Amino acid sequence: MASSFDQTCGEVEFTRELSEALLNEKFDDDKRDGKELAKYVKDLENCTMKWHEKKISYLLEDERLRSLLDLAEKKCTDAVNSLRREREAWETLQISLLGKLEQLQEEKLFAEQRASELEDDFNKKLEYNRSLQEYNSELEIDFRTLNEASKRAEMERLLAKSMGI
Repeated sequence: MASSFDQTCGEVEFTRELSEALLNEKFDDDKRDGKELAKYVKDLENCTMKWHEKKISYLLEDERLRSLLDLAEKKCTDAVNSLRREREAWETLQISLLGKLEQLQEEKLFAEQRASELEDDFNKKLEYNRSLQEYNSELEIDFRTLNEASKRAEMERLLAKSMGI
């Protein structure tokens, strides 16, 4: 009677189920000889060794994957920290720019108020200048009138003097 291991042996991978099947195989001591039993033990040892090798390769693969995961986590953590620093820098810049904007808005308001004051002052001075020009025109008219009256009076005096009055 061939063992279940003999039937599945070859290029088939050793699985847990196969190992358990080998361990659970019942022997009929009367029908088996020492060579068959030795082959079974050797197959069981091979199976155990292959199982152990698989376990080691899985552990190595697990360690490799954990290292890659740790490296990926570190890169992500570094990226998050870098982004956090950049965000803080942008927030600081934003606060600074908002402060500068507020200052510039205050300066603009002051400049607009000052411009309004200067415009009012300019308009008052224009009005004062206009009134001075009007007053000057009136004085010129009065001066001409007085000058003409003075000339007439002088002419009348000369005329009266020459007539002997």
